[in-house]
Amino acid sequence: IGNGQLEWQMPYCFTLTDVFATVKTASSSGLPSIQIQQNALDILSTAITIDVGEKTSRTAVTVPVISDTTLDVNGVITFDLDAVGTGVTGLIIYMIGYHRI
Repeated sequence: IGNGQLEWQMPYCFTLTDVFATVKTASSSGLPSIQIQQNALDILSTAITIDVGEKTSRTAVTVPVISDTTLDVNGVITFDLDAVGTGVTGLIIYMIGYHRI
């Protein structure tokens, strides 16, 4: 759990259209919750969550909401783990979209 668990810079301008996460081992209790930031500002108004016993956020009761779809060249992208759930392993976060010229 914590802010800035992973950090990288966008190599080009990008329009974000979807986000989701998967895990190797599902939580036995508690919801993993992931926030994505660009330059220290949240880009999700509703964080990504994965329901107990599930391996993907795609089936989550609460759907993530993207509030900032514009990722800028050299924007610093960080991932905050607000909660991890019990027994969760192998988190992968997917950011879907397209290169913006």
